[in-house]
Amino acid sequence: MNPWLKKGSGILLLAFLIFSPLDEQMIAEEPLRSPKESQAYQRYHLRPKTELSRLLYLMDRFVGTPIQVIYNGNAYDADRAVKYARGYIARHYQNENVELWIQRNTYRSNPEGRIIYFRYPDGSRRPARDALLEELDKLDRGAADFKN
Repeated sequence: MNPWLKKGSGILLLAFLIFSPLDEQMIAEEPLRSPKESQAYQRYHLRPKTELSRLLYLMDRFVGTPIQVIYNGNAYDADRAVKYARGYIARHYQNENVELWIQRNTYRSNPEGRIIYFRYPDGSRRPARDALLEELDKLDRGAADFKN
């Protein structure tokens, strides 16, 4: 059975969204483009400012990138991971603080307990949780600049 389909899996967001369909323009985005220049950032400002909006931003941020999600030792492209993450979020997210939710749900796989990684085009890897929290911090700093 596909590990993303097992009960409790698909934790990432990943990172990555339930309520907004994939946008063809977003698929052409560069992987780590400046957040303020991204389609994800523009879409974020069209949504109500809620914790869920911040989580959706993270999903949008990685759509169309060459980043892979390593889950239980298997590599999934970002677009596929986002599809499964949207379903997971729909079932498990309950208007919680996004930072805490990410820390709880995007570090270790279920049920194997292996660290979930993002693998970048240069071959480097980083725990998904850390990458997501960093992107969220960039969003928050950018949103503060947007208000000023």
